[in-house]
Amino acid sequence: MIIWGHYNRDRKEDTGQFHCPQCDSQCNFTLIRTWKYFHLYFIPVAKQELVGERIQCDNCNSAFPITVLAGMAGDITSAFDAGNGTAQLVSDNFGNVIDLTDVAIDEIRRRHKAGRFDADVVVRVSPDPSEFRKVMIQFDYALADGQDWIGQSQGIPIVVDREVAPELQGCTIDFREGDFVRS
Repeated sequence: MIIWGHYNRDRKEDTGQFHCPQCDSQCNFTLIRTWKYFHLYFIPVAKQELVGERIQCDNCNSAFPITVLAGMAGDITSAFDAGNGTAQLVSDNFGNVIDLTDVAIDEIRRRHKAGRFDADVVVRVSPDPSEFRKVMIQFDYALADGQDWIGQSQGIPIVVDREVAPELQGCTIDFREGDFVRS
């Protein structure tokens, strides 16, 4: 009889410092990632995919979504940097690619509330392929897997795919006549 299947396993993968909302002070953190593994006779054979991650405060042991680090994000100042490949360290995943106007923020908050999304859900911004000036706004979960830039605008966590980041780098997103547009 062959016993095989999948299970999730937490791994401590990175450390750093952040402002812990629970402790209200500067603390050390540990990045804990949950990976899906294929196992054979309960021995992990292959790591398959990243299924979740969290930041855990080393002081109070509280867990937070990865976006708790978005406040440390600096501005991405060039299209070259915006399209720069995948990141290795958790700190290499944070960068502000775009800004949101007050009107765009209000509409995003309205949609977030109407959709009854979890607090962990972030705003994913991507270009609209049908029209250059328009952008698409979706709600998603952020992962610091090196594929996205994680940032924020006026306290709203924002995720931008690194592949499209050069196209959006430095844009301000507004909400006009029912559409999110670059201004």
